[in-house]
Amino acid sequence: MAGVSYSTCFLLSFYSMQVVIADYPFRNTSLSYVERVEDLVYRLNASELILQMSKGGGGKNGGPAPPIPRLGIGPFQWNSECLRGDVGAGNATSFPQSIGLAASFNPQLLYEVSEATAVEVRAKHNNFRKNNDYSDHTGLSCFSPVINIMRHPLWGRNQETYGEDPYLSGLLAQAFVHGLQGQHSKYRHANVVCKHFAAYSGPEDRPVSRLRFNAQVNERDLRMTFLPQFEACVKAGAGGIMCSYNSVNGIPSCTNKKLLTDILRKEWGFDGFVVSDAGAMEFIVIDHMYYPDAITTAVGCAEAGLNLELSPGTFIYRTQIFRYLLKALEMGLVTKQLLIERVKPLFLTRMRLGEFDPPALNPDNRLNLSVIQSPEHRKLAIKAATQSLVLLKNLKEFLPIRKQLTTVAIVGPMADNPSQLMGDYSPDVDPRFMTTPRSGLSPLGVKVLYTAGCNDIACDRYDQSGVKSAVSEADVTVVCLGTGKALETETMDRVDMSLPIGQIQLLKDAVHFGIVQKKKKKKKQKQKLLNYCYYKQIDTVLSPLLVGRGKVVLLLFSASPVDIRFAQTSPEVIAIIQCFFPAQATGSALYNVLTFAMPDSNPSGRLPFTWYSDMSQVSSMTDYNMTNLTYRYFSGDPLYPYGYGLSYTLFRYSDLIITPAKVKIGKKCHSDIQGYQCGEI
Repeated sequence: MAGVSYSTCFLLSFYSMQVVIADYPFRNTSLSYVERVEDLVYRLNASELILQMSKGGGGKNGGPAPPIPRLGIGPFQWNSECLRGDVGAGNATSFPQSIGLAASFNPQLLYEVSEATAVEVRAKHNNFRKNNDYSDHTGLSCFSPVINIMRHPLWGRNQETYGEDPYLSGLLAQAFVHGLQGQHSKYRHANVVCKHFAAYSGPEDRPVSRLRFNAQVNERDLRMTFLPQFEACVKAGAGGIMCSYNSVNGIPSCTNKKLLTDILRKEWGFDGFVVSDAGAMEFIVIDHMYYPDAITTAVGCAEAGLNLELSPGTFIYRTQIFRYLLKALEMGLVTKQLLIERVKPLFLTRMRLGEFDPPALNPDNRLNLSVIQSPEHRKLAIKAATQSLVLLKNLKEFLPIRKQLTTVAIVGPMADNPSQLMGDYSPDVDPRFMTTPRSGLSPLGVKVLYTAGCNDIACDRYDQSGVKSAVSEADVTVVCLGTGKALETETMDRVDMSLPIGQIQLLKDAVHFGIVQKKKKKKKQKQKLLNYCYYKQIDTVLSPLLVGRGKVVLLLFSASPVDIRFAQTSPEVIAIIQCFFPAQATGSALYNVLTFAMPDSNPSGRLPFTWYSDMSQVSSMTDYNMTNLTYRYFSGDPLYPYGYGLSYTLFRYSDLIITPAKVKIGKKCHSDIQGYQCGEI
């Protein structure tokens, strides 16, 4: 492994030069970070500067940033993912997918989740470093969260976002930054990189690739929809920003000076680094065809404000584009001073993480693997999943189920499918800590019947007889349908809002066979009750004793709205819950909500997006005009509006306070967890 040779080289050099190293000002903890960074970067030669800019991760050829043995500086891995748990680094606590966390409308929950994530990321990093492992997903720089706006229901990456509202997205981004980086310590637990900057909200692959798509955005929509949450992220102190694959008004994001310098740094005062999305610099040449060659691209991106390249170096050019800066320097196309300025934020980040200080000064260095899947973190995963569930329908107050039923059927391709219940960018969960609807809801009935009914999520082979057998015997049928990352994910947009045909048939059959079962049981039970009442000479009302026979509870596991008009209007579908992707605590959270098992398990989730009735209400994915999109501009009649969600209690919102009630001309407000803060433009 490349990381091992790097570290071996570093250790040998370190021990031979430790007396000299101790005298360098960049290791003097009494100086400010800025002073220390200044001292460090001016000691680097051009080749060293360029390598630091080029090695942002992306496989063994993409990273880590190489060591600088003569200064006692070790390798550093930039490429880690921490969207809702430590991703790609072995067993870790997996919290609900971002869109589900957004449904909680609870910034404090995001803070707790990101703080728990940071603890596990740091603990694993300590272990990786001890074992000289600097491969991808071993470091402290998290390329998370995704704060792009959920603009279109078919976009494959909706699940990674915080929904369609820039204000809510900004609040949740701030909470994430504060939790992951820490607020009250000299050192950051980990580093946040908010992405993808900017105006990146689809398409992935339909009708055009994201690698060459040009988002044409008017200034009003840019400022009011696509930028506010990024400003909130910056104001919260995020250490990094990732630029997106697409172009914005004809200029690729990673070479867009208006975005990376004029807005990000000059307007917002950002002092962190900008990293490219994976391979984005190369795609500027081969897909956008914005620059003619690699040298021009390297110079253009550096001048625009890009600091770090994330690339496996395995595409057409077979190396990182920033490596061409050495040739550009020789040709006089770029100055060494520009390279120094671009490298400064990289080492500022590493300073803030405590890399160049005595290890004993940073309490995070004492964390070990015992914190992974700790009881506290598993409890938080259940709490987060419970708060993420949105009750869409509950006829006759059928839920909660307060008594154990005789027979329950749990059916559908999402009923016992851990990988699809996780969603994209999920940690690798030890199976011991995973609960599915099948396992979590088994206590609902004395007898529990299960069938997936489908060969997979696409359900191109549907087992009607198996579904009929299970449903026909059940008092209540729990139908588990959805998309999973098999149908909507990064690189894959949905074709339409419909569920797969097999899944639709499964739901209709569950209703049909449930009705047949209900009629049979009603007739048999009615006769038994009449005989009993005649014998005991009792006059009674039969209907309350028959509640629940043949009823269907629909659980939906998707990031985006699906066409469920049939379920919403069917009286036999007694309840519907939008579950998103609850991750490892899926079954436990569902049991809590369906039975009101705990005082805090009253459904509290609210939709963080508009649930359109059908695609006739939505414009093309490639049209970035916000007219008639999201709750702020939509004039139609959705199936469920933004913020919709039922509860087991009656409530209303009243005496709302908006601060400030009015904003004067010449004032500008940004979101904060405590409300709006306003200042001069």
